[in-house]
Amino acid sequence: MKILHTADNHLGAPLIGLSPQAAKERKEELLDTFLRTLRFADEQGVDAVFLCGDLFDDAHPSPTLLRQVVEGIAACRAQVFYVTGNHDNGVVFPFAPDNFHRFDKGLKSYRLGEITVTGADYDFVHGGLKLPKMDENTYNFLLLHGDIRQSFSTAKGQIDLSQVAQKNIDYLALGHIHDAPAPIRLDGRGVARYSGAPEGHGFDECGKKGFWLIETGQGLRQTFVPFALRTYHEIDLAVTGIKDGHELESAVAKAVEGLPQTDGVKVRLKGSVSAEAKARIEGLQRRLQEAFFAAKVVDDSLPDIDFSAYEKDKTIKGQLVRLAAQLPEGERAQILSIAFRALSGEDLDV
Repeated sequence: MKILHTADNHLGAPLIGLSPQAAKERKEELLDTFLRTLRFADEQGVDAVFLCGDLFDDAHPSPTLLRQVVEGIAACRAQVFYVTGNHDNGVVFPFAPDNFHRFDKGLKSYRLGEITVTGADYDFVHGGLKLPKMDENTYNFLLLHGDIRQSFSTAKGQIDLSQVAQKNIDYLALGHIHDAPAPIRLDGRGVARYSGAPEGHGFDECGKKGFWLIETGQGLRQTFVPFALRTYHEIDLAVTGIKDGHELESAVAKAVEGLPQTDGVKVRLKGSVSAEAKARIEGLQRRLQEAFFAAKVVDDSLPDIDFSAYEKDKTIKGQLVRLAAQLPEGERAQILSIAFRALSGEDLDV
């Protein structure tokens, strides 16, 4: 059998940080990716689709959005299983297609061929799951939305490993974490895995996004499928030694060379750079925004100042340099850079 595991679509999200036009376009793309995922399931002969929470960004999506989602599910040939997350908990669907199974009244299980699908909504993931031991002779899939922890916790949305270990679970399908990290071993039999968000929602969600395709057979074959329409990229750029704005622009252009203009790009400047180069950063961000769907320059660089020239100076700057002499070099440069900027009357945001 084939199973598709996805989560954290956040349909209807406001997408703060984009222009109104770009946010509108991106909202439509998030919905399009969800509907494409259902079509992909049909093309690949998927038997079950797992929606592991935060399908919507809140529990009150617009009627139009709800209708589009329900119609997309109804058109899909796979059985669709849905648990709510912390964002969409309590959402009310206008009608339930025959292939749509929602876990909204505590723990429930469905048998589908050689697999058993068990799940519970977000309210159930609170203060102890109390899971029964599952039939060891089937493939057991558990759907939850929350933060899996290594040690016991009863905070809402937190899942302790001891609650799901030794229950004959083969695959714990999770939502909530927007990355797709390595699987977490439950015990000698099963693993827990986050699907990650199928699309990046901003520069805090960089890298490849998609979902997991699982096939039963001799164990479970798990394949990550990159599926996002756009990707957000984060690039750390070493700028130490750059002397002027032209050189900085050339370095940034080389760093983003080859990236699709339909993507988002965040460039983080690291090291120390001349004051002349730093003065060009605002204009550099504008040019990147013209070249890419979204762009951001984060200036973590320090002014290129020769602090040793102030060691014998009898001014306040000299006193500061002498006081900071015992600090580690990196910390010393950072503190003195901030102090020198303050003494120069610069408005600081630190």
